[in-house]
Amino acid sequence: RAKAKFWLVGNEYILFIGEHYGYERLSFPVIHKRIIFFDKVLLTWIICDRIPERLNHQIVTSLHFAFGAQFKSATTSDLEIYLPQDKEHKIISITLLQDSLFMPAMNDSFASCSYGTKRSTSILRWAWDDKSQEFGFVITTNALGTKNTEQISNAYRRYYEALDNVAEYC
Repeated sequence: RAKAKFWLVGNEYILFIGEHYGYERLSFPVIHKRIIFFDKVLLTWIICDRIPERLNHQIVTSLHFAFGAQFKSATTSDLEIYLPQDKEHKIISITLLQDSLFMPAMNDSFASCSYGTKRSTSILRWAWDDKSQEFGFVITTNALGTKNTEQISNAYRRYYEALDNVAEYC
């Protein structure tokens, strides 16, 4: 069971806050909250997951990519995504909010564009423990020509400004 708690489509950003109640059936129940922020000006996504209690869980995140996308990782917190025909120019960068418990790994999988069909694709997976209670990642593009650190810093500032306006939903 999932519920949208807040959704705003503004001129400069889109902000979504939702909750998932599927883990309430576990012996240590938990509500999973996800915040998705897309900065239209900086072309940056911030996706943040929150769990309210520390329950000694390992949290695994998966991203499903378009057909043929590939990645390389320099560290347990920085990843670059490429199209297979152009490995010189990254199309997006992913920066994790915390170091992953293990080196992020791209796994072969399948996706479907229409009912009854499936094509090979890749899924990127990494994990955190729940000590921080907040975990997530930032996706940046190369479209602005700025350094990733500057783009991420500005996006975080705008993200927290947006959250301040809707604190009752966080």
